[in-house]
Amino acid sequence: SSQNSAAFMTAYHERPTTFGGYVQDRLDLGDVVLEGGMRIDHFNSRALYPFAPGRIFTDFDTLTTDTLSAGSSTCIRPKGAFDPTDPTRRFCKAPAHTAYSPTVRVSFPVTETSNFRLSYAHQVQTPDYDLMFRGINTDLSLSNQNQQFGRDLDYTKTIIFEFGIRHAFSQDMVLDVAAYNKDKIADLAGRLLQLADPAKNGETSDFRVLTNADFGNVRGVDVRLDRRFSNLFSGSVAYTFQVARNTGSDPFTYFNTLARQISTLTGETNPPPQAALPTDDNRTHNIVGSGSLSFPTDWKKGTTLGTVLRNVGAFVTFRFASGLPYTRVFPAAEGVTPGGFGLEGNAVESLNSSTRPWFKDVSLRVTKGFRVGGVDWTAFGEARNIFDFKNIVSLFTEVGDVTYPDLQARYDSEQVTLLRTEAASADALVGSSVDFNLLGGCENWQGRNAGNFSSGPVDCVLLTRAEARYGNGDGVFTPAEYNAAFNAWFNLQNAPSRFYGPGRRIRFGFEISF
Repeated sequence: SSQNSAAFMTAYHERPTTFGGYVQDRLDLGDVVLEGGMRIDHFNSRALYPFAPGRIFTDFDTLTTDTLSAGSSTCIRPKGAFDPTDPTRRFCKAPAHTAYSPTVRVSFPVTETSNFRLSYAHQVQTPDYDLMFRGINTDLSLSNQNQQFGRDLDYTKTIIFEFGIRHAFSQDMVLDVAAYNKDKIADLAGRLLQLADPAKNGETSDFRVLTNADFGNVRGVDVRLDRRFSNLFSGSVAYTFQVARNTGSDPFTYFNTLARQISTLTGETNPPPQAALPTDDNRTHNIVGSGSLSFPTDWKKGTTLGTVLRNVGAFVTFRFASGLPYTRVFPAAEGVTPGGFGLEGNAVESLNSSTRPWFKDVSLRVTKGFRVGGVDWTAFGEARNIFDFKNIVSLFTEVGDVTYPDLQARYDSEQVTLLRTEAASADALVGSSVDFNLLGGCENWQGRNAGNFSSGPVDCVLLTRAEARYGNGDGVFTPAEYNAAFNAWFNLQNAPSRFYGPGRRIRFGFEISF
């Protein structure tokens, strides 16, 4: 948050408590193995929340109800005006939360070489305290209705069902197939709520709050094959098909999509949750694998080849995964990218209907062990992303690409117009060029601000330095020179390289074992 403004500020000092316990038992019934367990989790945020989000000293006690209107807790609001000597007197204390999570597993052989397993479990996770306390001490009179507020949250809950079969073709080759279903029944999500506003005589206002209102489902199939080809070489490969959906792709998608678009179109003031949509982090297809080649100390002992390759190891890993989803928005030369605060811009398709290109990576590590002076040394060389794949980790959602010529054209045009306008005001514009030699110093360069604290002279100094860096240093900023400077400034944040993951990385080193 800003250091000189309370708008969108998140500041709190709390002492939450949490604990958990687990008990498990195993029962062997011949070939059948049963396992059961129970976990108990408890947390108490000890948070105090204003009756209405963002209404602390602007709670004027004009509401006809005294029951907390948002959050998973309920409390009665004391009567009376706001007391600055006791600002939390009329706050509601969040209750403690307890959750019980059972687990059941069973496995038994189907044949001499096949084994079947089945499991069912509940899992819970303590909500992020930073989300629970977000904006807890901020009054809307110092911010605006775009402020997000944390409220009392319960555990996020997941129910998992999984079954699989493991078959050994031989001692050297094993196949494992598993299918699973994960229901997320109380995930965190942002919601735009219409609540009675004590600062507006009880009339409703928009409040952006966190809730346990997101429901999701993840289904998938995992297939893995382990194969040992010899005592020297072994490897494995796995494939995963997964579909992950929920009612809000991130905690604040609802704020920026339904609130701004659907409500506007339909006229609803509090629209219902969306149908399940692909999550932001869903990768439908994943192919991963690894291989290991290791030569022991006594391999072909007494031969030249054995001397060279003994204690040599080579380890390779690879991963290929389908791209992450994103939503195309209307092209407006705004430079919108995925992963921002919810959905920015006006969507031109259903949420998360598009996907980025596949992620690709192959990495290699080679080691050689040797002994010097009673000390074991291991020399290694590593190559991450050895084939230097260009993995797109982000892009412009307006065009679905890492380049956006219209955005750059708009940026350059705005900067050129601003520069020429300032130069004309200082009588330094000659044609399309800016001649700083005509100024006789930077004192008269007005810049974008006027008054006693004008930044103009500072801007002028920096512009002359830019001319020296991107031009010939003669004090005349020609169109070719300032366009080069503006393009470099644009590329600082928007060049294609900013949207790629790490390329090839190679390193060498030594490890010492005592």
